[in-house]
Amino acid sequence: MEFGLHKDTRSPLVVDPFAREDGYAMFTVGDLGSGKSYSAKLNFIRSLEQGPDRIGVILEPLNNWVGVNDALDGRRITVGGTLGLNPLDIKPTPDHVLAARGEDASPLKERKERALAFFTNFFATSGVELGDRRTTLERAFDEAYAAKGITEDVATHDRESPTVRDVLDILATMSTEPEEYVVRADAKAEKIAADAVWLLDQLRPFTQDGQFANLGRASEFDIRDESLIYLDLAQQGGQLGGHTSLLMELLISLVYERAKETDKEFVFVIDEARYLMKDAATLRYLETIFRHHRHHDLSIRLVTQTVDEFFQHDVAEMILDQCAIKQFHKLDGMDETWADEFGLNHPQMRFVQDATPGNDEQGYSQALLGVDGEWRGMEVHALPQEHAVIENDVESVTTDADADAGVESLEATDD
Repeated sequence: MEFGLHKDTRSPLVVDPFAREDGYAMFTVGDLGSGKSYSAKLNFIRSLEQGPDRIGVILEPLNNWVGVNDALDGRRITVGGTLGLNPLDIKPTPDHVLAARGEDASPLKERKERALAFFTNFFATSGVELGDRRTTLERAFDEAYAAKGITEDVATHDRESPTVRDVLDILATMSTEPEEYVVRADAKAEKIAADAVWLLDQLRPFTQDGQFANLGRASEFDIRDESLIYLDLAQQGGQLGGHTSLLMELLISLVYERAKETDKEFVFVIDEARYLMKDAATLRYLETIFRHHRHHDLSIRLVTQTVDEFFQHDVAEMILDQCAIKQFHKLDGMDETWADEFGLNHPQMRFVQDATPGNDEQGYSQALLGVDGEWRGMEVHALPQEHAVIENDVESVTTDADADAGVESLEATDD
């Protein structure tokens, strides 16, 4: 894929993000108006165009990618919206994934553990601890899946998944008829009933009129049916933490699980990544994904305005170290300290400080591209058709001559 033209030789700088030994992740940084988001959109479009079977995922908080998503007919999911999203959803595991696992692997057990992790985080964001009530909640999950006929047999995993409201019904029964759920000592019945009452009270937000009503019912979309997904944080005002982080983890988990089970390549862009860097819980979850992204053909691309946030937490710095491709647009804050941190010499530092921002008059922006530790200065140009998609103005390019010229230019660059 062409990232840009070398600033001196005018040769195209062509890189395969999925052929890096150090990982497939990418980090793009630049001041406001430097062209970093434009370049990220251009790379995203080209990545999908070069791999028609690739799956694209966009996550950002300021509505800056709406035009690209709409132009490419992507599925927009509002974080904190009303779309049904079931934390207990289970799907059949593909045969090739099962074959790669050990004989004792249990997709159902893994699904239950993810659900328990989600609700443990939910309780934490509410300021309470699940504690030893976890056993009662696990039992309610077991009963909910069993009631739907879902067992360890993967052939049953295409059946209708239980919902949180199904679990609430089971907890209601456990609170009034705990004896039915006692395994050994009858004395445990009292504790089961008490746990069930506590859980019912804490899980009220998942009822029909609750704050998380949409998470209490069946999912209203299947991520497997989508080739382009836009996770829109705009409704949250770009603010993370608390329940927003909880929803974020649920959505990112869906994306990650999809990447794990498919043999297709994933391109996952996180624009305005500085918002995520502020939230420790989200960082920890992202760190897990970054550690394993290469094994699942997942190219995560972080876009941000500053580098400071990536050095405030050890986890964030580790995430940055996982990025084999780094792209610096004009960045006034690129001083000698940051230059040393990234291994830039003085001319490279000066190039980043003085890089040409993106503007219509110049028709390009400048950036310093680093691949596996080697750096090149470049100009980032877009074809008219690409510019139209980025600006969501696809009707502005109408002539056959322009279309033909664009295709020829792209093919020449590829060669």
